[in-house]
Amino acid sequence: MEQQVQRNVSTTTVEAAPTIGRQEGVLRDVLNELDRERSRRAELEAEIRTLKEDQQVLAASVIKKLQDDKRLLQETRAIEEEQKQQEQASQLLPVGKRELIAMETERNGYKELVNVLTADNDAIAATMTSTKERTLPLHVVRMLEIMPYDQRAVQCAKANEEVFEWQVYKGGSWQGLMRYFPPFFRKL
Repeated sequence: MEQQVQRNVSTTTVEAAPTIGRQEGVLRDVLNELDRERSRRAELEAEIRTLKEDQQVLAASVIKKLQDDKRLLQETRAIEEEQKQQEQASQLLPVGKRELIAMETERNGYKELVNVLTADNDAIAATMTSTKERTLPLHVVRMLEIMPYDQRAVQCAKANEEVFEWQVYKGGSWQGLMRYFPPFFRKL
């Protein structure tokens, strides 16, 4: 019986040894995997740091480029403004006799063209031919006849009207009695 007990004890020891070996192998694998993950994490953190540094460098260069572009744009605008002022100053210089004659000739040609185009209008024709009667100036009559909707035409067409009697055309004749008027006239 002693031999049997020893066999049982020795088989348990032998059986336990492979289980411990397997557990140690699994533990080693887990530790190796943990080491690999740690090293991978360190690599990723280093990569993130370099990316952040690159991003900061890129942002700084973009900001510098934008500032340079802004400065260049301001300089360009200043140059354009200076050129514009020089052009305006050059336009203020006295006009030569030849240029003046050319402008007067061109103006007279336009006036003649306008006269021909508007001569068929009765009001304009009457104003052009009237010498004794008191009328509006020709340019005002043209404006009132051709473009009465213009703001300048409103300024020229001011007039005061005096109303002495209101009448309504009813039944073939003019009636001045209030009963023929619409109701809102009675309120006036």
